[in-house]
Amino acid sequence: MKLLELHFYPIKGKQDYFKVSGSGSLGEVHHEAGLPFLDSETPHVQDRRFTVVKILESTHFKEDNFSEDEQAWMVREQLLLPKRNAFDPPYLATIGRRLYQILGQDIQLVIEAAVAEAKRDRIFLHIRLRFPAEDPKPVRITDYPWELLHNQYGFLAHQGVTFSRYIAYRSPCPNLPRVERLNVLLISSGTGDHRMGMQDLPDVERDAIANGLQRAQEQGQIQLEILESATLKALRRRLSERQTSAVPQVLHFDGHGFFGKRCNQVECRKAYNQGADQCECGAPLGQPQGYLVFEDLDAKADYVSAKELGELLGNLQRREQPHSEPGIALVVLSACKSGMSRKNESVF
Repeated sequence: MKLLELHFYPIKGKQDYFKVSGSGSLGEVHHEAGLPFLDSETPHVQDRRFTVVKILESTHFKEDNFSEDEQAWMVREQLLLPKRNAFDPPYLATIGRRLYQILGQDIQLVIEAAVAEAKRDRIFLHIRLRFPAEDPKPVRITDYPWELLHNQYGFLAHQGVTFSRYIAYRSPCPNLPRVERLNVLLISSGTGDHRMGMQDLPDVERDAIANGLQRAQEQGQIQLEILESATLKALRRRLSERQTSAVPQVLHFDGHGFFGKRCNQVECRKAYNQGADQCECGAPLGQPQGYLVFEDLDAKADYVSAKELGELLGNLQRREQPHSEPGIALVVLSACKSGMSRKNESVF
């Protein structure tokens, strides 16, 4: 697999611009680009990236989900039909072309050369999108769907290109020992929440992930364990069994993700969209954040925040003895919205 790394940087003092650089067979190039999806015709609202996020979250157009100003902008950008009854059929390609366009000709040439070289060698091209750990609010380069990049031939993802995102944290990487086989713990939660419009996940999706991991186990690459119950209690109990069971190094969660608010009353814990301020039970709602939808003991949705899961894993790591077998080093989330954050400086 061939690697091409694109570096994205905010530009100090220029909140509507960013810098991107890349290097390949044509050498190293840099480009200063203006942010896409700006709205110059609507007073007080210039940035429409969250509108684009809402479009990508939608399976079809619903008028109630978009304001009048948003719909007018979407029509101007050819994302919504003039009749405002459906998304313009090539709306994904339109978004991808706009993103590709703002990268500039020099960056485009580097990408085109890398795609051609990978095609010639009959290998995949891996484009790694590298972002700084601190991404200022006015810029938020990480909010944009760069994986939709689209050139004159189509989506890059349809041309033998895979994408990944790399966060350039300044702290040193942990010194992890090498192992012959990774112990993988799979949590598969199919529970939805009809109140929030989330359907139960079909078995075919969960089976596909489990079957892929089982093939890796048959090849001797991993040792797979499937958590018997997709509850937070079962996960906490399993991770505490360090003396009697193999310590998992990889935690893979497969299920629904949600970005919004949750009531923190123990007997309630209902989820709400970001605009809600108060729960039906009368309790105030806090700031929106990301949640994974586990199951409770009644197989209903249990919203576990990223903070709660992080504290659980972090506390387990801190309880390890100096020479004990290392615990979870990698968490894989097969869940929608598990990388979303709109209210702080973090890229997550």
